[in-house]
Amino acid sequence: MRSSLDLSSFAAAKQLGMSERSLRRALAQEKTSFREEVSAARFAVATELLARSDLKVQAVAARVGLSESALARLFRDRADCTPAQWRQAKAT
Repeated sequence: MRSSLDLSSFAAAKQLGMSERSLRRALAQEKTSFREEVSAARFAVATELLARSDLKVQAVAARVGLSESALARLFRDRADCTPAQWRQAKAT
C-alpha cells in the first residue's frame, strides 16, 4: 500500500508558490535534489515511527509511501542496516 500523498516536485513547487524549475534550481544551489529531500524526509519519518511505535515494518513502509523492500533499501543506503535492525539497535 502506497501513500496517497503527492510527492511530486510539481506539487511541492506549487505549494511553495514557485515554478518547478525554480524549485529545482534552488535545490541545486544547495547541492541537493528533490528526490534526495524526499528520501531524507521518508527516512526521518520512518526512523521516528520505528522508534516510537510498535508498527510492523510493512506498516511503517506504507506510512512513508514505500514498499517494504524499498524501505529496506533506503535503510541499507542510509544506515547500513535493515529497518528491523535499526529498531533493535535503538531499543537497547
